[in-house]
Amino acid sequence: MASQSAYGSNPNAGVNVNADHGWGGWQWPGGVPSDLLGTTSYQQVNGAKQIIRVTVRRELVGLFTLAFAIADRKHGYQVWANRNGEVYGPWSYENRPIGGTSTASNHSRAKAIDVNAPNNPQSYTFQSDMPPGLVNDWERIGLCWGGRYGGGTKFDTMHFEYGYSPDDVARHTALAQQLLGTDPGKPHDPDPEDDMPYSEQQVKDIVYGALQWFFQDTPAKLDLPVLREQIRGVVREELAKLPAGTAPSVEAIWAKAIKSELTGQDEPAWRTLQATNTKVFGGAPAPPPVDPTYTVQAGDTLSKIATKFGVSVTDLVTWNGLANPDAIEVGQVLKVGKA
Repeated sequence: MASQSAYGSNPNAGVNVNADHGWGGWQWPGGVPSDLLGTTSYQQVNGAKQIIRVTVRRELVGLFTLAFAIADRKHGYQVWANRNGEVYGPWSYENRPIGGTSTASNHSRAKAIDVNAPNNPQSYTFQSDMPPGLVNDWERIGLCWGGRYGGGTKFDTMHFEYGYSPDDVARHTALAQQLLGTDPGKPHDPDPEDDMPYSEQQVKDIVYGALQWFFQDTPAKLDLPVLREQIRGVVREELAKLPAGTAPSVEAIWAKAIKSELTGQDEPAWRTLQATNTKVFGGAPAPPPVDPTYTVQAGDTLSKIATKFGVSVTDLVTWNGLANPDAIEVGQVLKVGKA
């Protein structure tokens, strides 16, 4: 545990963290609408390699992802804790007031997180196991620290909250990337062919499946360094679904997926990644399969067609929206299965 003096002066002194700062006034008791929220998916490379998810305002997803990378790769710090089988955070969006008050919390504004609570308790006695250098880095990127509380208020060393406006996020995100630098502690990406028992098509399926899942709930524009961190975590999740001992390494998949130069940071992220994957794999994702069909011939009945394709009459009626199962016509095209 570090002493309070080890953390030096507060670079965010004077910031009113409870002000709205232009975020639209969404807070307790109404909370933040779901379409304004996003969730990080950062895969730690050190320690327990936990996937770190916090729900925050969509504009802050990239910044918090980089903050976790700084903690993990630069400082080797675990932002989560497991005590007797119970995971302690990191906690994030929760529509509630500040404890013991009727004042909206920054948790209810989706701008705050709590990390490693057992080692950083809320207490009148200052306690923290967070490296001073990590706290300094996080404070520099706009995360105001509860360890600066005092004067009759409990120290809250687990707590960090973004204290600036949406217009400041890009500046802080760029600084976070600079602080992360060349990803200290990151394992070197192996040759893409190493540890690769899967075919090119299987790799494509894994990567595209991850991308499609990820972009269902991701802003259209995002800096590529941030994007890499989040996609890496989602790819890990896709690989975790495969049978034990059969999956290629995540690093090998990742190296194959983004081996080429990435450009066009101002393009929408999905277009950029499509171009990247086209470059790597030689083509865009295959179009979705088409439902199999059959053209009705003379003498056909719905029952005969069902028997021919091993489906039920009820299925044919449902798939084709038939009002009268006995009224099919020669030349009519029917769906006879699901792709």
